Amino acid sequence: KNHSGRITCSQLVPGNKMQVMTASAEDNAIVWWDYVDGVKLSEKKLVDEGEKIVKFVALDKTTIFAQIVPKPETSINPKLWRIVELKVQPDSEYLKKTTTIRKTRGYSLSGFATGGPEGRLLVIASGRTLVWYNTKTREVVKKMTKEIITTCAVHPSQECVATGEKNGQISIWRRNTYSTLHWHAHAVSALTFTVDGTYLLSGGEEAVLVLWQLAISKNTFIARLGAPIEAIATNSDATRYAVATKNNSIWVIDGRSMQKDFQIRGLATQTSEHKNWLKNLVYDPRSQSVVVKSDSGTLQFYDIFRGRHVLSLDVVKRNYVSKTEDEETTTWTVERIALKRKRLATFEKLRSRMVIKFWKWVDNRYEMNTIINQPHEKRILSMNFNDSATLLVTTSLDGKFKLWEINPDSSNEQWQCKSVAFYRDSPLRDAKFSQDGSLLAAASNRTLTLWNPYTNSLLDRLTHPCLDDTVSQLEIFSQYLLGTLIKGKKLYMWDLLQKKVLWSLSGAFLHITSHQQYFIVAERKHILIFFHTDPTPQTVIPVAQQPMGLTFCPIRHVPIYSIFTGEILAAFEDESASSNTKIDEEEEETLPKFTGILSKIKESRKRKLPQETTKATLDKRSLAVSRSKELLETLSSYSSHVLPPVSKLFEAFFEDHTAQEGTKLLEETPNNQIEPEQNTEKIISLNGVDSPEKQYSAGALNSERDAAKTDMQTFFAKKFKSTLGTPRTAKAK
Repeated sequence: KNHSGRITCSQLVPGNKMQVMTASAEDNAIVWWDYVDGVKLSEKKLVDEGEKIVKFVALDKTTIFAQIVPKPETSINPKLWRIVELKVQPDSEYLKKTTTIRKTRGYSLSGFATGGPEGRLLVIASGRTLVWYNTKTREVVKKMTKEIITTCAVHPSQECVATGEKNGQISIWRRNTYSTLHWHAHAVSALTFTVDGTYLLSGGEEAVLVLWQLAISKNTFIARLGAPIEAIATNSDATRYAVATKNNSIWVIDGRSMQKDFQIRGLATQTSEHKNWLKNLVYDPRSQSVVVKSDSGTLQFYDIFRGRHVLSLDVVKRNYVSKTEDEETTTWTVERIALKRKRLATFEKLRSRMVIKFWKWVDNRYEMNTIINQPHEKRILSMNFNDSATLLVTTSLDGKFKLWEINPDSSNEQWQCKSVAFYRDSPLRDAKFSQDGSLLAAASNRTLTLWNPYTNSLLDRLTHPCLDDTVSQLEIFSQYLLGTLIKGKKLYMWDLLQKKVLWSLSGAFLHITSHQQYFIVAERKHILIFFHTDPTPQTVIPVAQQPMGLTFCPIRHVPIYSIFTGEILAAFEDESASSNTKIDEEEEETLPKFTGILSKIKESRKRKLPQETTKATLDKRSLAVSRSKELLETLSSYSSHVLPPVSKLFEAFFEDHTAQEGTKLLEETPNNQIEPEQNTEKIISLNGVDSPEKQYSAGALNSERDAAKTDMQTFFAKKFKSTLGTPRTAKAK
């Protein structure tokens, strides 16, 4: 990383194919790299810092032709640009300007290439003007075209130039003549000659690679490349062609058979001008990848930590279709994704037509098992599975939510509508299941409605205090806690047992998600991580750009967010957090749900007990209670509804605590105070003190544990009896 902005131009170094040169539209420098080792070799700058290099062509190791544009803040005419010859000076960090070949304003530079005899022909295309420049004789020739030029290429050994034009026509220019080729229906975006100059390759918006045999003007083509073509390159013997497409992938074509060989894929980008394509981010723990949708109707599973493509799923199953004349074509697009365990649901839309498809992971691929046509009367706003992936809830602008289940009578897995519900015919913007699946929360304007998903009965309603509060997202942490986002305004955390707001925060909040007991919130310049009962963020992570979408990676325990430029980033708290440590999915699911509370208990174990100075304080019962005092205070500081059942919490806490304390005491015992093994009454020294008054036998220590256990049982009974009543069992509802 060296440039301050997007890289706009790159080229292999003439005479050294192991190095590459790059430039950025935000810099005034060209950088040389060893791309094998990823090492920066050198950097050459312009003397004038008020200018920047946008594009360049290197003629040889010392001569570079560059498009130079003034920086907007330093020029009164930022649309003015020049083509300048630059000389590389080995003993200087600056590039030396020698000749200005062309200066113009208005049309942008559409074509910039070198070639011809001895590689001395430089071609510049802008608007309807084509300029030939002989770098040896300094001769300049201008030619005018009827159509706007979109790209150009130079013959490798002859004074011949090919230009692609806006109407899809290709013109072949020679010194005094020209001819035309026409196959493309839209603007030609890429042209290149083969090394021997026999063939010309062209591509455009149709996503079709066309191979022209120039001697007889005959063509052959390869269709269905998936996205508009942006660039074409060939190898030295024309046995392979590389075709870069607009969705950030490269097709490698066999030049002899004219068949697709293989595809190299990066993170998919949107081929049209939709702004919200990265909002619905979903993380798949099974493949350890982020699921990204594209307007071509496919889903891409992409591992952002390794930077590699994992899987592609063609949801729409329709070929890419270019626009008709100057009108954009409307195609099916994937708008919503729901993913849980091995099941996937997708929502597609074309104008007023809608489809939900259900998929299941079988034999290392997703197989579609159910198609639901027109699932709602209006557009679907949210779609979520329950934790076991046996129920799916969809909400819509039509004011209804529907529950979908697997048909128990079907031989293969088929989904059907289980129930339909509504609340005052208001649009339902989000709905989610609780972690155990026993509760469904749906957001209707400023009201939260709580439902039993199995009986479809309304259990309760919670209304936000402000009249203009409209809930855009919600998250359920347990049966007792629920968080909501009033987009751009507030966060609320609700106590469902007491039906009141536990805490709230105001701010410019954009998205929320959750993981176990943590509440992850994206705002314009930060990502905040809350413990669900505490309004103070546990972690604040600054971000460079405003997040568009937000999800959480449970494998690496980091938030993942998307930005407008089409990038998906992981928000690490610091550099040390970005390790490659992984946790298996099965291990992740077994992590305790109350790790925040238990971690505080572990911290309290590390603290030393205060040294007692009087013999009275060493009575068996008081010693055991003093050891547990801090732990009890930690537990009592939490509301009862966020704690697990007392029976489970007490047994796990007591057994783990006493076992570790006993081990610690044995480790701290001096060797000279342990009696031979035949003595069943071992003497243990507390806190390393050798005085007889502070020595206890193993039997006495067991008595202390029994006494502490009785005290703690009494404490828990008094603490939780008023709110929980009889301790819950695993079968109690």
